[in-house]
Amino acid sequence: MKPFQTPSGQPGPWHSRHSRATIAVLFLLAVSGLSADQFVWTTKTPNSLVRFEAVGGAAGNKLYQFSGYYTCCSSILATTRCDAYDPASDTWTSLPSIPQAVTHCGQVADMDNPNNEIFWLVGGFLGDHPGPTTNEVWKYNINNRT
Repeated sequence: MKPFQTPSGQPGPWHSRHSRATIAVLFLLAVSGLSADQFVWTTKTPNSLVRFEAVGGAAGNKLYQFSGYYTCCSSILATTRCDAYDPASDTWTSLPSIPQAVTHCGQVADMDNPNNEIFWLVGGFLGDHPGPTTNEVWKYNINNRT
């Protein structure tokens, strides 16, 4: 069988139903190999303080959550509370509070040195909503919890 060619030597359009069928079969074989089981959502232990606009992220096999807002009596209040979630044990651990409540800040985990793992929080808003902006930088040492 000759390949489809245009007069200029460039590949031509797909005119063969056999070619389309081959692609469809290959696609279906590839998709059938995927399992939805690995994408199942499960409920885990929730944090005892329901908050939003908290900052943090994953580092050292835990999920860190710093500060954030919570609602109380129709007010939006900031908290200095910090927590870490360990998915292996499905538990939350309280961390030392951040010196000043901050939200909407940039964050990064510096894990290059296993003896000095640092979570950096940069800028954001201070205090209760709507708080002033800040250019402060906060540093949390994961290894010694300070």
